[in-house]
Amino acid sequence: MYIDELLPHLVKLFNEILQTYSIPQTWKTSEIVTILKMDRDLRDPGSYRPISLANQDYKIFMKVIANRVESILPKIIQEDQYGFVKGRKISEPIRNVVNVLHHATVTKRKLGILKLDMYKAFDKVNHSYLYELCKELNMGDKFCEMIKEIYRGNEAYIRVNGQRTQMVKVQNGTKQGCPLSPMLFVMAIETLANKIRQDNTWQGYKIGELEMKLNLFADDAIILTQTPIEMIKRIQIILQEFRQQSGLVVNMGKSEFMCLNTGPKEQIEARKESGLKLGLKKMKYLGVWLFSNPGKIIEVNYRQIWRKMIKQMKSWKKKGLRRMAKIRALKMMIVPKMMYLFQVLPGDISRAKLRDWGRTLNYWVEEDKRPRVRKKWLIANEKDGGWGSPSLELYRDAFQIEKLMELQVLENKWVSFEKEINGIKNRELIFTRWNKSDLDKLMGPLKGSLEIWKKWQGKLGLNKSKLSSLYVINRDNETNLNRAIGELKEKGITRIEQLYEKDARVSRNRIEWWLGQQRWLQINAICKYLNERVNKEALLREDTVLEKILREKSEGANAQASNIYRMLTQADGCVIQGLTRCWENELQIDIKEMKNVVENIRKKKILGLEK
Repeated sequence: MYIDELLPHLVKLFNEILQTYSIPQTWKTSEIVTILKMDRDLRDPGSYRPISLANQDYKIFMKVIANRVESILPKIIQEDQYGFVKGRKISEPIRNVVNVLHHATVTKRKLGILKLDMYKAFDKVNHSYLYELCKELNMGDKFCEMIKEIYRGNEAYIRVNGQRTQMVKVQNGTKQGCPLSPMLFVMAIETLANKIRQDNTWQGYKIGELEMKLNLFADDAIILTQTPIEMIKRIQIILQEFRQQSGLVVNMGKSEFMCLNTGPKEQIEARKESGLKLGLKKMKYLGVWLFSNPGKIIEVNYRQIWRKMIKQMKSWKKKGLRRMAKIRALKMMIVPKMMYLFQVLPGDISRAKLRDWGRTLNYWVEEDKRPRVRKKWLIANEKDGGWGSPSLELYRDAFQIEKLMELQVLENKWVSFEKEINGIKNRELIFTRWNKSDLDKLMGPLKGSLEIWKKWQGKLGLNKSKLSSLYVINRDNETNLNRAIGELKEKGITRIEQLYEKDARVSRNRIEWWLGQQRWLQINAICKYLNERVNKEALLREDTVLEKILREKSEGANAQASNIYRMLTQADGCVIQGLTRCWENELQIDIKEMKNVVENIRKKKILGLEK
């Protein structure tokens, strides 16, 4: 609002701080308010999360710095740290652990899972350690000195029961509420992560040449191992060394250890070494219950969330909301609870269960009466003339299709690990037909995702695409052809469309230049596939909605589930046509007028749907 007046002064202040490291005293003073953690004892001071309320110009400055740090963080933080690093998601560490649980269960392989409990992690980081770490990471003199000065001589009031305490000195910790703090903490804990990764005295969970040892989301850490005793012995030494170095404390007494396919003697020895409680059948990680029997993961987590949704709907019933207000309440306050599970868990929950729950939501909107409009019109987007009521089934499908897209186009560690577990690292995922015998060979989340995609593939009409991976060429999984495709991938050629000239001619000369003429047999196979009429037709047509989303995903776009969801609501073309006919017959308006009405006037008043 006052940006033109304030901006010159802020720029001058920020540049002066970067040049002189002179920090205003108001930036060193904050007010700490406490927020009760979920399902914790109100009488225990440790149940509260301290949030630092800081000066607004301080937060603007730190946000500018955070935006710059964000761009380099993926280069200095390894791939098994998923928290606060651009391009990484909370679903990925959970998916890793679920994959390992499924694999260990099917193969009867020994597995130990240690969940570390960090004691007040953000509040314990030593400021001197943070400064030295920034220098070690070569963050630049200006950045290092600025961090040093910002955390020097900090003070804070604590607000309790509406009253302020006296000023207290803050000698360690990063400010929770500061835009840069999460990134500083991720950098701080990376030292511990490196010690764990580089320790060769014990083994993580290995699949082929890949090893999964560690999964981190900020301070939420899980260690995976096939050698539990050796890991327990070493991890305690590593944690003690890290505590002395950084000030961060891991509470082994509250940490949890779960074993699969491990004998009683080995479990007893592990308990003696660590003092950990053994025999655990479940543990909570990033808000999700994980079980030693992976078959329970879906059932228990969804059942608990559904109970919370029912409870919330009962409380909202008393508010006397109208129909459209209830739909918005579903979208903003109630359904998102389940959408988190759609995002982080496999899509194995039954379609019948989701439809049953969906009917319950629609009956709640209609005051326990059957909705008076067809389901496909009920869930159609408001911009398309529908009501925009959320569909649990379609949201589940959208998140699973998005995850499949990531498996198709990304080269991340979690992607490689999941493909290795299922033996499909040289396989096209999306633009190919999966028969039942192929799906039965798969395990873990991937199987559920592909079963959902199989249902939609025909409806979306996408059997051939210019965005197919090169592996679609190798129908018989021939070894030498896979090697040739691997060489093309190393040169940055990952999609079918990259093998054509602009006029849709097959670029045989370029393929020979990339692979060498000695690979003439593989080059012939590639060119034969490219010259098939259906493949050229797929190349020449405009991108479909799904292809546009997939292209954006390959270019680094993050959240695409909402776009996929809308695509699924439109997949049946007669939805929009049917709605258009209703508008034309009942209101005597054409499609142009309909779009204008939807965009500019609240739909509920036009249709007279409100009571």
